[in-house]
Amino acid sequence: FAASAAFRTGSFDTVSADLDLNAPLIADRLLFRITTDVSEAQSYIAAIDSQSWSDNPALTWIVGPNTRATVRGQFSRLEQLEYAGLPAALAFNPALGGDPFGFTGARNAPPTTIENTLWTARFDHQFSDELALNVAVRRYDSRFEEFSTTPFLFLPQPGPTQYQFAFAILPTDVDQTFATASLLWETGGGAVRHRVLIGVDVDRTDYFAQLGFAPLGPLDYRTQQNVAYVRPA
Repeated sequence: FAASAAFRTGSFDTVSADLDLNAPLIADRLLFRITTDVSEAQSYIAAIDSQSWSDNPALTWIVGPNTRATVRGQFSRLEQLEYAGLPAALAFNPALGGDPFGFTGARNAPPTTIENTLWTARFDHQFSDELALNVAVRRYDSRFEEFSTTPFLFLPQPGPTQYQFAFAILPTDVDQTFATASLLWETGGGAVRHRVLIGVDVDRTDYFAQLGFAPLGPLDYRTQQNVAYVRPA
């Protein structure tokens, strides 16, 4: 058994905590461990803040001296107000008056979110010193939604600090199921040994992504205009 915890704080209202717990549920047979952490912070860019958390549990069953099964999970979420940053023409020419720490765009936009879920199950069995079986199954789900107000840099701009802006949305969804099985045979002796591997992999991945824009019009980085977010259709 072992456990540890930590807390961290710093500039820009940074606060985070993490926990690591390792607990043998049944001594030498059923083992459990989980690590988790949460954090939130502001940013040196005005209006930007972020929150995140992750959990990573694992359970191992030692069936016998030559057999074990393990299930692992990984869960995470991150959210933050999206910011496109300064155009290069303003970043490399401070004389134009653009605030490098300001935020131009819609401060009320929904936060961009990233959610990941991963399950992995693995079975290992050693038939003998020469023959071993490994089987693993993995399930992965990922959700990503980006909401932003972003400049259209490829359009003619109305002024040195004014840029044509648009509301943008980028939803992405990934679902994957993967399975693998292999049989390893090691034989021979002395200076010559042979390794024969027979395996099969099965992979199914479904991927969806979309990109939407809604024209907003010109915004001035020098005056740091704030607008109300409009979600593109």
